Amino acid sequence: MTNNYRNTVRDLVPAVGAKVTVRFEKLAIVCTVLDAKNSYGQVRLLVEPVAGAGEQWIELGRLVAAPAGAASAAFSLEAR
Repeated sequence: MTNNYRNTVRDLVPAVGAKVTVRFEKLAIVCTVLDAKNSYGQVRLLVEPVAGAGEQWIELGRLVAAPAGAASAAFSLEAR
């Protein structure tokens, strides 16, 4: 299986610091991206809530919304 996503370090760096909305069960929580990585071909983001405490690694499929026009592959769910 070929990975058609661009998930190099250079592509993921712009994601750090971005505000995103993340789905946690029935909640949608605004979070800040602290880090991004490619793990076994899957992009994962380390996020912390804007209000509240804690941090968690999430998979991209949990994003509800990402910044408009984000150039980072971390926010692109379409194969290139």
